[in-house]
Amino acid sequence: MAALAVHAQPTKILVWLVTGEQVAYNLADRPKMVVKNDNVHLTTTTADIVYAAKDIKKVTFDGQTDGIEQATMAGKTGEATLLQELMTFTGFKPGEAVRIFDATGRLTVSDAINSDGSLTITLSGLKQGVYIVKTQYKSFKFIKK
Repeated sequence: MAALAVHAQPTKILVWLVTGEQVAYNLADRPKMVVKNDNVHLTTTTADIVYAAKDIKKVTFDGQTDGIEQATMAGKTGEATLLQELMTFTGFKPGEAVRIFDATGRLTVSDAINSDGSLTITLSGLKQGVYIVKTQYKSFKFIKK
């Protein structure tokens, strides 16, 4: 039995420049990036920046969105485990929605945590691929082989 990670969502987008400089933009400021004519135009509610595309090494988000550990956020604790074709949630808030999306963003499973804080979802109907599981406070990915 393996525990699946449930981490907090990233809070910043990071622009890594070829000079080694790293510039962070808050996701709360709703950053939007548009690539046009060899330039990257980044607009937020507090900034309006144009970078030459050749000056950007990479763009990432802060933090990790997957891994293996117990989930904790805002006093809420829950654990999701994956064993063969079953995903089991324990310690979650009763009634909390659990949704599973495929790699294209299509909703494949929608359910709710039971009154005892648990839920078991059968994954046998899902095709091989990468999936994103979202709950009220957490999200994580898993790969169905």
